[in-house]
Amino acid sequence: MKHPQETTEHKFVPAPGDYVLYKSCGICRIDEIRRDSFGGDEERDYYVLSSVNDSRSSAYIPVGSPVAMSMQRLLKADEIHEAIRRLPDETPDWITESRARNAAYTEILNSGDRCAILGLLSVLTDYKREQLAKKRKFYSGDEKLLTAAAKLITDEFSFVLGIPKNEVVPYIKKVAAQATA
Repeated sequence: MKHPQETTEHKFVPAPGDYVLYKSCGICRIDEIRRDSFGGDEERDYYVLSSVNDSRSSAYIPVGSPVAMSMQRLLKADEIHEAIRRLPDETPDWITESRARNAAYTEILNSGDRCAILGLLSVLTDYKREQLAKKRKFYSGDEKLLTAAAKLITDEFSFVLGIPKNEVVPYIKKVAAQATA
């Protein structure tokens, strides 16, 4: 889902006080921008991030680096609701061949597009349910993708909406049902 300020003209520029998604830490707060040098390197500006899930975890990300450019702002509540309403249109087709499926679904997960990731979560959850009902195996690669997608969606939706993590999936189902009614 593209954010209005993330068009080519107006890319999201993180600032102190913002909450962002940072791949290796999850949801983080940008505490400050600090000028520093590490290991004798030249001084430069760094985003100082604190994980919201682990108070002992922090990260220093060079401003303007590719890693900094990959940080994403959190969705707003109305954007979450829109993503849920769009779920039927965002659910990817099931890919039968496991390697092709893993590659395509990993690409969706790495895209950071939460609408697409929500669709991925839906298709993997449905397939797992079908496999278990048939007493068939759910592949470990699919399980890893499902776990990663579920964590990303659950953590962000819980944080933004202010609901417990265990209530996120029922909440998604409720909003999706209202959208199709």
